[in-house]
Amino acid sequence: MNNSNVSTVDSKPTEPRCQPKTLYRNPVTPEFKNINVIFEQSIQISITIPIKEEHKLTCAWLRQEIADRVNEDLQMRPGKKPLCSELTLQAMPQNLLLDYWLSLPNKTVSVLEDDQTLYAKPVQASKQSPVKSTNVSLQNFDILSKIGWGGFSTVYLGKFKRFLEID
Repeated sequence: MNNSNVSTVDSKPTEPRCQPKTLYRNPVTPEFKNINVIFEQSIQISITIPIKEEHKLTCAWLRQEIADRVNEDLQMRPGKKPLCSELTLQAMPQNLLLDYWLSLPNKTVSVLEDDQTLYAKPVQASKQSPVKSTNVSLQNFDILSKIGWGGFSTVYLGKFKRFLEID
């Protein structure tokens, strides 16, 4: 018998390799939802949500997850770009009810469809209010009638007086 064809197997156990957990969607039995996010038309993010967990995940979680991923992408780009702390989300195609739902932090992400596309925008605090802050009092109105009164207040029907501002 020729022993040259016999191979020896090392009985030493090998250590399992650490591989990143990859989520795959099975088209026959969907176990995951894919949410596509576009941020300022330059960053595209894909978020995979397990169907079993979607009732536990909130819109606040989704906005934070998107902000974290956008910030990771922005940090890898050359040049200093401001990081996002808060985002607003809009559905594409336009859906005002879904946009409102996404603005509520405690609502679940279960209403999102598979392969839903969202457009994310950073919330920017306005530097200057378009309306001048002035104190409004009864002297700013022509009182037409008294509508009602109570223990804490009186309600009047009035017409706002328009004042001309001369510079």
